[in-house]
Amino acid sequence: MRELQVVNAAELAAAFAAADYSVLLDGETLPLRVGDPAADLEAYWPARRYVFITAWNPASEPRSDTANETADALLVGRLDDAGAVGLAIDRLGKLPLGTTAIGSRTRGWYGEVAWNLLSFLGKGDRELSPFVRYEALDTQASVAPGFARDPENDRTVRTYGVTWRPIANIAIKADFQDAGNRAGTAVDQFNVALGYLF
Repeated sequence: MRELQVVNAAELAAAFAAADYSVLLDGETLPLRVGDPAADLEAYWPARRYVFITAWNPASEPRSDTANETADALLVGRLDDAGAVGLAIDRLGKLPLGTTAIGSRTRGWYGEVAWNLLSFLGKGDRELSPFVRYEALDTQASVAPGFARDPENDRTVRTYGVTWRPIANIAIKADFQDAGNRAGTAVDQFNVALGYLF
């Protein structure tokens, strides 16, 4: 059994605060420092909170740059592996292993057709447009070996609706969505919306 040495917490905190970190986004390296605002990252990717995952290093033992880069590459490979992510979620939720299938590939498309009936009458900016939309989406088009696809995630939606714009900035919309999935558990719905364009 491996024995871990406990390090001085104050020294460890000081070392983390003194270290230079960076995030690589779309080929651009953005600097990070513990305790400093991350203005570049926030401008690039606005969010209320961020989580950074680093390669595990028991007791923060000093390692060479090569060892750190190798550990980082292994971590990235594990995070890119949908099967490994699914297993990690199962362990956290104390579920039977292989329960949480994360799609390693998704597939989907949609098409919509609409026509302004009032365009025939020359009513200016008024609009009365019936529309039809068809959507197909499968968030688990393929999953990691050892996992099963959930047929509820292979969905189709047929939407039939109408949009009325009494003036250019106001839209009133109603539609019916005929939903389906391979499991036969989809629920249809009726939607009504009021929109203001400014």
